[in-house]
Amino acid sequence: MLNRWEAIEAFNKTRADAIVVHGAGGMGSEINSRTPSDLNIYAPIPYPSAAGLGMALALPHHPVVVTEGDGSALSGLSGLATVANMAPANFTHIIWDNGAWLSPGTMGTRKHYGPLPTATAGRTDLEVVAKGAGYAHTATVRTLGEFEAAIAATKVRKGPHYILAKVGQDIVNDVPTKAVGTVEQAVSFRRGLVDRKLIGAGHAGVSQGKWLAAGADSERIAIPKLDIARENGPRPSLEKATIIYRAMREAGIDFFVYLPDSANYLIQRMAAADRQVISVSVTREDEGIAIAMAAFMAGRNSAIILEASGLGLCPLAIATMAHEQRMGCLIVYAHNFALGEVRDSHACTRWVAEPLLNALMVPNLVVPSIDAAPLLLKQAWRSVRGQMTPVAVCLPIHVVWDE
Repeated sequence: MLNRWEAIEAFNKTRADAIVVHGAGGMGSEINSRTPSDLNIYAPIPYPSAAGLGMALALPHHPVVVTEGDGSALSGLSGLATVANMAPANFTHIIWDNGAWLSPGTMGTRKHYGPLPTATAGRTDLEVVAKGAGYAHTATVRTLGEFEAAIAATKVRKGPHYILAKVGQDIVNDVPTKAVGTVEQAVSFRRGLVDRKLIGAGHAGVSQGKWLAAGADSERIAIPKLDIARENGPRPSLEKATIIYRAMREAGIDFFVYLPDSANYLIQRMAAADRQVISVSVTREDEGIAIAMAAFMAGRNSAIILEASGLGLCPLAIATMAHEQRMGCLIVYAHNFALGEVRDSHACTRWVAEPLLNALMVPNLVVPSIDAAPLLLKQAWRSVRGQMTPVAVCLPIHVVWDE
């Protein structure tokens, strides 16, 4: 059985200047104790792989390593498919699998209350899951030599890599806690990116009162042309979708995350077809929030397009990544509390979106008409950049559909 401490120290010898996204529990203390760096950043369960993916896509020439326990990894299984299909060559995923929820049993004591097993102590094999999801390279390692060989392979082969490290359940006493908390760590991380010139000061909250637009001007933006059937009656409007997508591109958005929904479908199709931007199709909306916010922290101008009901999955990602770590993104969502909702299946959508956004203190607005959409989208994005916060923009049915 692999000794986790020996493996972490072996990793430290070869990590160089890699970004390391670490999960919750004792993992953060262990990583920061053995591999201290201003490029270490925390992501809550179940978002380490999603946050790592956002950063890997935003910084394709810089190595990104995600490290988490088996409990955290199990909670984020759906995100493996997104990582595999986006296939970032600079992405390595290390799972420390001890078959137990070990950290919760150590809270408030130097002893252990007794580990509770995870699914990997039973029938679940995480490497098989990663391989089935489509990771380019996977390995299960049980010795230090096997671990070192797997890490060495990440230096010579393009990722994504998945390393399942089978480790023991030994408790190491007196592990130093992190030198700083989550908020301060995020500040240090952002400063580290700026110091290495991986991102500009504009993504670190330094705008000097100026609006920082994208480098390419609007004349160079090529809006994808979609071929769709024309129908009578209420339907998604290609003309309105084009107006909205163009406004987002002219505002500077260059990183789109989406989970397909009926109201915003044509806008999402344009993002998927646009070769001038990065577009990521996700399996869950909260996964998408984590990807978009991490990409923002790593220097991209990111937006997520989703149905309002999906916001119900997102409070933890927003609370941690937006408020504690000041990661922003533009949230564009369909359906509204009062306007044009004719399907009973969208009742929960009406109830969830605006109350949640208000409770999370996320600035939000409703676009009243398609004529107002370009200006409001651009102004919302300016607030994202200037305040380093998510801003949510609701597109009611009448704004994106034709009667």
